[in-house]
Amino acid sequence: MNEDDRRGWPEPVPPQEPSAPQVAPVEADGGGTGNSLELKFSATRTQFRKLVLRQMLMMVATFGVYWFWARTNVRRFIWGHLSQGGSRLEYSGRGMELFLGFLIVGVALALAFWIIQFAILAIAGPQFAPFAWLLTLYPLLGILGVIAIYRRHRYMIRRTSWRGIHCSLSGSTGGYLGRIIVPLLATVVTLGLALPWVTITIQRYLVSNMSLGSERFTYHGWVGDIFGRWVLCWLLMPLTGGLALAWWRGFTTQYMLRQTRLGSLGFSSDIRPIRFVSIYFFGGLFAGLIVYGIFFVIFSIMFAGGSLPMPGQEGAFDVGQLVLFAIPYMLFMVIIGPISYSAYLYFVEYPTVEYVFETTTIVGSMDIENIVQVADADRGAGSGLDAVLGMDGI
Repeated sequence: MNEDDRRGWPEPVPPQEPSAPQVAPVEADGGGTGNSLELKFSATRTQFRKLVLRQMLMMVATFGVYWFWARTNVRRFIWGHLSQGGSRLEYSGRGMELFLGFLIVGVALALAFWIIQFAILAIAGPQFAPFAWLLTLYPLLGILGVIAIYRRHRYMIRRTSWRGIHCSLSGSTGGYLGRIIVPLLATVVTLGLALPWVTITIQRYLVSNMSLGSERFTYHGWVGDIFGRWVLCWLLMPLTGGLALAWWRGFTTQYMLRQTRLGSLGFSSDIRPIRFVSIYFFGGLFAGLIVYGIFFVIFSIMFAGGSLPMPGQEGAFDVGQLVLFAIPYMLFMVIIGPISYSAYLYFVEYPTVEYVFETTTIVGSMDIENIVQVADADRGAGSGLDAVLGMDGI
């Protein structure tokens, strides 16, 4: 971190838990013996299932507004059950921060889109404006999507601490966008073939700007290591129904971990990418059966006995029928969103995170007492952009 980034921060203070954790010998990836700072994930599926069910009911009761608090509680649950060297991570994010960020970004984007649409209509005219708007919208959403990745990670990292020492992510949205825009355009032009360039660029910017107190992370990956496997996945995607992307996520997760260091510490990963395929296939299948099963039950009740006309059926709704139709439809919208989010979280996202933690080891040695505090806990509205764009997950 350069001096400009540290300007205005308080003087370093010792960590709250000064005693260094015990380390034990372990085989590193490339052979030889290092020291392992034990990484342990102590949560159980039963504990997480209870959390998800409670929060699903809260989301239904609040018409989905509780989603921001639910997301915060999930992160706090995972952070609180992940320990390194016997000390657990802590997450200080708040649901209200995410909610405020969503409102701020939502209003800003709505205003920006209205201005863009008005400008396109004035320039292209009413005949060509819809086509011009589509040509503008999709690239814009792509750029906003990659920005959301950075801002979501920045929010989570800045609200993470270990042994009382706060994590930090420096850099800026502008600096990040300046590095990602060319790889992103190349990916669009090549119909996705240049995606590894985007993947490596994002990871390098995030990791190289991340720190735990005074200790910096570094990243050593490069595009050539993963490009050949991506070409194979790119070719197999139509034949695998998209499951090749699950394998790709597993492979890149393993690769990213092995190329990341914290000072003299490294990460050893035993991830098997095929396990990601099974999680996504069976987890997605179970989640889909639940969601579409409820969808079928609700709509069967709505149209049972022909009391309500099916879509496209002759005969207009009268006022009474509209009310009878609107009530179950609103209930459907209120219920299906929380259930979809909860099912995907429980059957896909959580097993993926759990598997990554179970197969990751921290290798090397470090004098923990030399890591000092350099930043206060971050506060303020959350990023909000990922929520506006519908980017779920943890």
